[in-house]
Amino acid sequence: MRGSKVVHVSFIFFFLPAIASNNVEDVREVLEYYQQFDDPMLAFRENQRKVQVRLYEFVIISKKKEKFKGKIMRAKSYFFYFRNKRNRSRRS
Repeated sequence: MRGSKVVHVSFIFFFLPAIASNNVEDVREVLEYYQQFDDPMLAFRENQRKVQVRLYEFVIISKKKEKFKGKIMRAKSYFFYFRNKRNRSRRS
């Protein structure tokens, strides 16, 4: 009986909020998916872990892209600054 209560508590605290936060309209499909596993909560937690890893990787990649984009913008501004400066000196 104790194991059953742990599963129910885990279900309430982890599974239901995750479904609600993803705006799932019909939970039957989600429940059917997880019923195929011997330990549905373990499968759910593993999928949540994978999502967390992907989200973390996405954030890291996004930050790297922003940092690179900033370097490109600085390089462009230096290029145009020196190009304009050179063009002004030719006109004089």
